[in-house]
Amino acid sequence: MKVVSSRILVIRLITYSDMSEYDLRIDGIYYRFISNKRVAVTNETRREDACSYSGEVEIPDKISFSGVEFSVTEIDKNTFRGCKDLISVKLGRNIIKIGYAAFYECESLTSINIPINVSTIENEAFYKCNGLTSVKIPNGVTEIGTKTFMGCENLKSVEFGISMAIIGDLAFSGCIELTSVLFPSIISRIGYGAFEGCKSLEKVSIRDNSVEALMKICSLEIFERAFEGCENLVSLEVGIKSIVQIGWRSFAGCKSLPSVEILDNLTIISPYAFEGCSSLTSLIIPDGITSISEKAFFGCINLTSVEIPESVTEIEDAAFGDCVKLKLVTCKAEVPPTVCDGNFPTREFLFVPQNSYFAYYDGFGRWFKKIISVEKFD
Repeated sequence: MKVVSSRILVIRLITYSDMSEYDLRIDGIYYRFISNKRVAVTNETRREDACSYSGEVEIPDKISFSGVEFSVTEIDKNTFRGCKDLISVKLGRNIIKIGYAAFYECESLTSINIPINVSTIENEAFYKCNGLTSVKIPNGVTEIGTKTFMGCENLKSVEFGISMAIIGDLAFSGCIELTSVLFPSIISRIGYGAFEGCKSLEKVSIRDNSVEALMKICSLEIFERAFEGCENLVSLEVGIKSIVQIGWRSFAGCKSLPSVEILDNLTIISPYAFEGCSSLTSLIIPDGITSISEKAFFGCINLTSVEIPESVTEIEDAAFGDCVKLKLVTCKAEVPPTVCDGNFPTREFLFVPQNSYFAYYDGFGRWFKKIISVEKFD
């Protein structure tokens, strides 16, 4: 019986200790020891709904305890989570890491500095901080995590440091006041839904448009829904000959986008990639593309002409469906691509190679009023 009782006592002690997040409390700020020389700012308890901070908070560079100095180097996960009355936070210059959901739903937070030594900003760190209007990311940060600034509805500007290579999934989704994004030349990945629903976003570009800067971008992947619903996006300059992937619905609903630079490194235009881009009027698809996927340009209602290169072997279901003004289509391949139903709704003019007239007539004749063979394409 004594052994059992002892075990129960130990379990209770561990459970009780585990509820306490902090080791020290100095000047109203809670700290946790990381090492014999470093501490992290933390919360009073591990409960996510327990907020320990309000008003204006200043985190020092160092603290002193029992005659020993400790550098303050981290903000723990959930430290300021749900602190709805938190107005501003000044972080000390020794901070190198901002933890998961550290400022989650700090709705009144209007000001925060991210020190130059910060190299890690974890997922959801500033999720739904609706009071933030601007953010400057220091040069040491290479990645913005999942949902880091998602739902920051009043965020108008973001300045990325020169080392920023990866924008995580949904990182800025729903930042409806964000007007422009300037990436460094090293950017390599824009994640799923990263800027989805940023309705005020007008311009996406890299920091330096010189040839030298563009050459620094070995490749750029734009993942699914990255810019979906950015209805005011009019300028897209993200690196000539660098994009190797444009994911499903990447630019769907970008109804102000006047042109599309589909770059040479692509082989497939993904499904729904440019659906509903109603400001597109003409489209030249570069050689190297082999497939135009299902509904890739569906509902581009002002598209009037399309040029399809020799490399395209298939045009999937409704790739150009509901393009009600599409009248001029040029196909340069001598062997006609496979075409599924729902394409070319207006049935106007198709230009094809001179020696391929009959092959196109057999495969495309039912979709066009007239097929015109040409000796040489301009």
